[in-house]
Amino acid sequence: MKISLAEVRLILENKESELKTLFQRRSDSLVNVYKKADGKKELMHEEHEFAVDELTERIEKLKKEIRKLRLCSATANVNTLVDFTVDGDKITLQEAIYLIKQYREEVPVLRKMGEMKTTSQLVDPLRFSSNSNIDRTYEEIKEPTYDTKKYRKEAEKMEKLITKLELAINKANLTTEVDVDFLPNEKSDEE
Repeated sequence: MKISLAEVRLILENKESELKTLFQRRSDSLVNVYKKADGKKELMHEEHEFAVDELTERIEKLKKEIRKLRLCSATANVNTLVDFTVDGDKITLQEAIYLIKQYREEVPVLRKMGEMKTTSQLVDPLRFSSNSNIDRTYEEIKEPTYDTKKYRKEAEKMEKLITKLELAINKANLTTEVDVDFLPNEKSDEE
């Protein structure tokens, strides 16, 4: 069965959520608590819905499916070119994912640099000294050592690149299909 990378991502999210639930259920099922009185043991809670061994088997099966899905996704990511170029060359989906992460981390820094302004304040180096009759205040001026407008423009340019990259990544995720014959046929249940 072939499905898109976008579907693989959704299936992965669902399976990882299911795995987390199974881990919790297994953890909750590890122990029975009894009350012992007059030589009789009485279970202090309802019977566990699932046996630990059954949950462990389901966990192992699910972990294997998740590993295979991740491998399919990773393989497709490094073999799929997206509609985006860097230095004149098209890049892979994996490179696009790394690049968009870098851009998203860099934009706030560039924005902050672009917003930096010249500031001034009065400074009194002797304000805590005992001889407060002497006025030694001065004006301290802090100004950027670079062209702030350039960095504002750079941030705006990078935000536009992020949008283009998002579109290219989404298109690749929707149009790239991978073979997932190892999964149980879940599609027929949904249709």
